[in-house]
Amino acid sequence: MKDFTIHNEGSIFMVTPNTQLAKDWVKDNIPTEPWQWLGHSFSVEPRYIGELYQSMTDEGFSVE
Repeated sequence: MKDFTIHNEGSIFMVTPNTQLAKDWVKDNIPTEPWQWLGHSFSVEPRYIGELYQSMTDEGFSVE
């Protein structure tokens, strides 16, 4: 299982932290609002997904 899963939903990307380490990293490093969350995934605008992806991989997380 990858640490994160990213799904392109057209106008937004949905990011799912799959491991406890990934969930903890999001909690400590990604400022999210309650409205961004749908189930276990949070939404990210397309203009920010590249920077977020780079941050996740720089931290050593595996991303699908």
